[in-house]
Amino acid sequence: MRTTFIHIQKATAVVQILALLLPLVVANTEIVNFGLGAGADDAPVVLLPEFVSWWPTLRFGSNQGLWNMTPAPVGTPMHSVRGPPFSEQTSSGGVVSSETTSDSPFSGGEYHQELWLALDLSVEAWKRYTKFTLRLSWPASSPADFDIKIYDGQGLRNALGDRVEPTRERNVKVSSARVRYARVRAVSTGVFTPKSPSSTSSKQRTSVPFALILEPLYFGVLPISLTSTLLLMVPVVASAIILVPKIIAHFDSIVSEVRQEHSAKRQ
Repeated sequence: MRTTFIHIQKATAVVQILALLLPLVVANTEIVNFGLGAGADDAPVVLLPEFVSWWPTLRFGSNQGLWNMTPAPVGTPMHSVRGPPFSEQTSSGGVVSSETTSDSPFSGGEYHQELWLALDLSVEAWKRYTKFTLRLSWPASSPADFDIKIYDGQGLRNALGDRVEPTRERNVKVSSARVRYARVRAVSTGVFTPKSPSSTSSKQRTSVPFALILEPLYFGVLPISLTSTLLLMVPVVASAIILVPKIIAHFDSIVSEVRQEHSAKRQ
């Protein structure tokens, strides 16, 4: 019986260690995948409002950034969320610097309810890709829902609609080849977790920090940043295939010993 208990204690210790190794979910994520059409490299020049050139830009070598956003009030339909008029916005929100790297994300400014940004996919290193992903992450303790929409040049003009004042805004010619635009919006959910510093006032809307990462997709489905993780998982999976049957057999032997001892006691 003592031997059986030792085996059970060892098995329990293994289970506890595995439980500690499980990753903790500390962030929410919104992901949108998008592709470029067959004629993306030959897309025509489009006329866009000058303020578009103020927007932050994500590109190869500076493909991620950190921002803060005050979400729209609780209950606001996402489709009706609008930030301040573009005429009141400046370039203070920041343009991702050419010195920014994937290891040193750009730190942007404070935004109210929405953020517009450009996605420059025309760099030579990315020209062989036609599928991309834009991933947004924010703390799980922050009570907000995020939404991402992607537009090409013409789609952007349609999306801006009546927010462009023809008499005041100067149009500039912009190449739409391998360039997309993203609109990020946020709505408060009004439900604070115990970790939130504002949990004492569920009606208070606080600024929510969030990160954006733009990257190509291998084979149209696999983000580049996950390739190293998958390569690491290959030996782990291979080891599991070999070890799991042995572990199961070991536990079966323990169960058999326990049954035999119980049978012996009954007799």
